[in-house]
Amino acid sequence: MATIVEGVRPGRQAQGGARRRLLRPAAIGLVAVVLVAGGAGTAWARWNSGVNTRLAASAASVDAAAAQLTTTEAAGKAALSEDGALAGADLAGQLKAALSAAVPARSSDGSREQQAAANTAASSSAAAASSTIAALTAKVRAAAADRRLADAGAAYQAAASQLDASIAASSALLAGSQGQVSDDAVRQALAAAISSATAVRHAAAGTSLDSLTAAAQAAHDQVSSLASANDAVTAAQAAWTSAQQQAAAQKAAADAAAAAARRSTTSSGAKASSSTSARTSSSGSSSKASPSTQASSSASTSGSTGSSSSIDVTQMPGYTVLPKGAQSPVTGTWCGSGDAYGNATGGWC
Repeated sequence: MATIVEGVRPGRQAQGGARRRLLRPAAIGLVAVVLVAGGAGTAWARWNSGVNTRLAASAASVDAAAAQLTTTEAAGKAALSEDGALAGADLAGQLKAALSAAVPARSSDGSREQQAAANTAASSSAAAASSTIAALTAKVRAAAADRRLADAGAAYQAAASQLDASIAASSALLAGSQGQVSDDAVRQALAAAISSATAVRHAAAGTSLDSLTAAAQAAHDQVSSLASANDAVTAAQAAWTSAQQQAAAQKAAADAAAAAARRSTTSSGAKASSSTSARTSSSGSSSKASPSTQASSSASTSGSTGSSSSIDVTQMPGYTVLPKGAQSPVTGTWCGSGDAYGNATGGWC
């Protein structure tokens, strides 16, 4: 039985129902299309947002990796400049090669997806380069530090050996200069310097770079102090030696002058005696004699036995003579020249 709708004629009611039946599928289809289109738009929007997010993140990653690489390369270049020579050619060469890595930049080629992918790859490459440079920089610094420590140890050993030699030389000088300086204060100063140097030499040097460097410098300072003290003692010793030599020279000159004076006195007496004619004294009488053929000849004297001896009249003052015809010696001085028997020019004085 048909349902009658108020205000609608039965015929029209039938027509309206048929029309509604025809429009229903179309409406459903339209709704489906709208629903599908809306879902697709939402998915695209989500995809587009995701691409933009990935691109932005990759760009930020590139920027951070570039900044890190720039900082790491600066540290590596400083290490290469300061420690490359000490680290050795091998390590220095490796670090130099690593520093050639290019700093990445944001990609602008291709689609956004391609750009994001390129940025991500560049970031990873820059991070790896930074890691390599940082590791090589640390190795270069460590190798240089080891070399500096070894050099400091060798420098300290050399300074210690020099100090040992200086202490030995100063000790020998101190012993050898005893009693050879006018003022012993310089030797006392040297003894104090030796004591101070010995204390420094026996002090522990340590094992760090700073302690070894300080110990080597302390040893050098003590060597300088000993050298100054040595110079003072050496100068004082030289002055004392010079004074001793001068005093000896003056004494030798004085002795030579005294000897010369004695020789001069003796020579003058001999000359005075030789210029005086032979004279003898008798009982107040004098005799004259004829000149002898030898004015300053040798005279012969004879005794009761008839023996004779030669007498140099000119060199025998106060000699004993026998005047001609005398039977016994007469002591006196003969004024003139001649022999012991009066055979001369002159007479008894």
